[in-house]
Amino acid sequence: MRAVKEDQDYYVFLTREEILKLGTRSATWPKYYPYMFSKVFDRLENKMTEEILAISCTRNAFILSDEEKTHDNIYFELEEEGPTIKVYPPTLALVLERGYIVTRYNAEAKVWIQLDT
Repeated sequence: MRAVKEDQDYYVFLTREEILKLGTRSATWPKYYPYMFSKVFDRLENKMTEEILAISCTRNAFILSDEEKTHDNIYFELEEEGPTIKVYPPTLALVLERGYIVTRYNAEAKVWIQLDT
């Protein structure tokens, strides 16, 4: 997994195997999906930042119905340590079909999740 920031947009690059791993529930805790973490590279400054991006899947209706932070079944919250992204599993699966999914997390910025080939 790679995470890149360009201005206010975030790009997450996932391999096919990483997408399948994110979409597989824990055998021990079936309600939970695994997280993946990556330091964020700032493309404009051409350096790694201190931000750590966290991504996982969720089927939690409370999270997915948050009108402020969830758009197109993609939850995005910018915290002090870095962004947290939670994606509805069938929405994440669209990355395998289309090669990407995208949504706005505020009026000016987007989060892109792309297939890393």
